[in-house]
Amino acid sequence: MGMVGGPGGFGCTGTLIAPNWVLTAAHCMTGIGPAKAVVRINGVDYRSVRVLVHPRTDLAPNVFGTDPANDIALIQLAESVVGVAPIEIYRDAPLVGQSVTVVGYGAGGGPEGAVGGYGVKRSGVTPLDFVTTRIIGWDFDDPEEANTAAGDSGGPVLIEQDGVFYVAGVISGGDKADGSLGDRSYNTRVDAYQNWIDTMLFGDLANDDDHGDGFNNPTLVTIGSTAFGTLEHADDFDFFVFTATTRGTVRVILRSLDTLDPFLTIYNARGKRTQFNDDDPGKPFRSVVEFNVKRGEAFYIVASGYEGSTGSYRLRIKGPVSALPRSAPLVGSGFGDRDARMLWWFMDNRKSSRIAAKLLAFLSASPTAL
Repeated sequence: MGMVGGPGGFGCTGTLIAPNWVLTAAHCMTGIGPAKAVVRINGVDYRSVRVLVHPRTDLAPNVFGTDPANDIALIQLAESVVGVAPIEIYRDAPLVGQSVTVVGYGAGGGPEGAVGGYGVKRSGVTPLDFVTTRIIGWDFDDPEEANTAAGDSGGPVLIEQDGVFYVAGVISGGDKADGSLGDRSYNTRVDAYQNWIDTMLFGDLANDDDHGDGFNNPTLVTIGSTAFGTLEHADDFDFFVFTATTRGTVRVILRSLDTLDPFLTIYNARGKRTQFNDDDPGKPFRSVVEFNVKRGEAFYIVASGYEGSTGSYRLRIKGPVSALPRSAPLVGSGFGDRDARMLWWFMDNRKSSRIAAKLLAFLSASPTAL
């Protein structure tokens, strides 16, 4: 476990689940850029290269603490943590009455409220009182049991099995800010996200869907194009990617063709979630987002079903198109948006255009060249 924060300091908790991946709560990453998260483990600060918030995270006050909140995120560290063994995620369904251990660097909940300040690792044991599709939690009605409070968010809810602890939950929140007796605490249920976690850590290795399910194998689309697909199961996420060919406003429309309740998400090239939409106002089976783009910028589009709904859809990408096409294989090549924009600036301004064109063609043909 470690303290989690950003440029403004630490304020949450996280769990190392792979040598360079930390599991935490999505609300802990609010306002923190892909390279701005910091995780302190055993006194050593590790910085992030990506912060991946779940595609369907919704932290609206009327949603937070319920299944649709999806309060879960992953932090990819710039380097592997040394001397600390990662904790595996729990892949079975937690049960009501099952004993769990909660750990956090926050204030910790007690009968009278917070038992201390942030920065000290505390732990305690409590039984689970309720289990929903995506939430596990308890009612803090016994002073002998443990509870969580501010600063514990993102920390693990652990289940012991055959002498080994697994991460079964991510601490999310509670009804009482001070975590005092009478609080009802809710935590994100990790086994419900195991497919998403595996795909983010290791990529979509199966690649057996109509469209890729991860950042490693998205379907290439262009502005002005239309794509069709089917979400076959609750954990199906269809990834698409496009590169903007000119500056302007892009409008992405995800429309259900049958029973699907669509959910639309946009990530930038560094994995930061920039927009999401459940239902377009007045049109419950259509999700729409609009955002501004610059030349050479790459964006990922993720089509999914609200609360795991399934069905077929049509995806349309509308916006300005340059007469000179840009090459999407630059995405993920290590050749960044800023570099791409620089090349296009040279070409558009007729400066070193022949060299720039040759280099761009080489990169387009060899995505891993740099």
